[in-house]
Formats: sequence, structure tokens, C-alpha cells
Amino acid sequence: MSWGLWHITESLDELVEMLELNDIDLSYLRNISHDKKKKEFLASRIAIKQLLSYYDKPYKGVIKDDLLKPYLVGSNHHVSLSHSHDYATAVIHPEKKTAIDIELISKKLIPIAPKFLNKDEAEFCQYDLTRITLLWCAKETLYKIFHGRGLIFKDNLFVTLFPEGNEGIMEAEIRLGSLVWKYKMHYMILNGYGITFIED
Repeated sequence: MSWGLWHITESLDELVEMLELNDIDLSYLRNISHDKKKKEFLASRIAIKQLLSYYDKPYKGVIKDDLLKPYLVGSNHHVSLSHSHDYATAVIHPEKKTAIDIELISKKLIPIAPKFLNKDEAEFCQYDLTRITLLWCAKETLYKIFHGRGLIFKDNLFVTLFPEGNEGIMEAEIRLGSLVWKYKMHYMILNGYGITFIED
């Protein structure tokens, strides 16, 4: 598994030049109206392009299915991507499913925290913005690895070993009826953002 983080400081034209747009990415880009969203789109693809270069694989574009799960064109590598404000991030794995999420640490998650935190998680977080953000990222990451499929954040996605410090491993589970999927999830706090990623 390899992951990368891109700090978006370039202009839109600079990002377009760096990515060397193919027809697939261009078709997606044309449907994005806001320049900020275009820059996030381009930066996440540039991150993927650089990660693929470590495997000596060319970047041929990213397509998404009906549930918005991304796939690499012309490659069997699994991929996930995320962006928030000034950062875009991506993770790839040559064999295993993978997922990643990034979120700016801010107060915007406080009002919705009761909707995605269970009792134990809420007691751990209290009103700590960093903890709330990390658990939000963790559940977003679980949702992505499972391809959505009707999961409810509070009822089906659980953090069972909470984060300690600015970087490490936390444990999380997807529970669906009598079925349970367990994961060890990487997390970190970097430049005011929470980042989480896993492989399956």
C-alpha cells in the first residue's frame, strides 16, 4: 500500500499542465463548474499519478461507478482518493481494496456528531475537535472500503480502539447483522487535518 498527500498551491492551469489531461479525466473535468473543485479533482489525480510511478505504472485516468467508487483505467491496482480544502490525498494497493479520507479539523462536525458517534465514541470525543474529526474520517474510510451499500455511520460503523497521539493505529469494525469486518486503520493529524486509511 502506498499513499500520498498533495498540498494544493498551484493555479488551475498549472495543475492541468502537470496532469497532462487524458480524454477520460477531461470528460469528468468538463462537468465540474467551480474552479476550487476542479483543482481538488486535478490534485487528487496528480497524487495518484505519482504513486503509480513508484510501481512503474502509467496513469491512464480514473473512472467511477454508479456508487462513485473510483477505478484506475488500465490497471488492477485498487485506488481511493479524498480531498478537503487545500489538500488532496490518494492511496493505492496492487492487490487489496483500500480506502482513505482527509478532513479539515473544524467546528462544522460538532452539530452532526450525535448522528455518527455511538455512546462510547461520544464519551471518548467529548467536544474535542481533533477526536471528532478522526472518528469522522475513520467512518468515511470504512464506508468507502465497503462500497457504501446502505451502511449507517452510527449503527454499522464502529471505532473500537481509539486514537492516541497524532499518529498511529486505531481499530474499527463494520457490523451488519451477524457479520463483522475488523480493520486496523492508520491515522494521523497533519497541518490541521485528520487523515485515515486502511487496506482490506
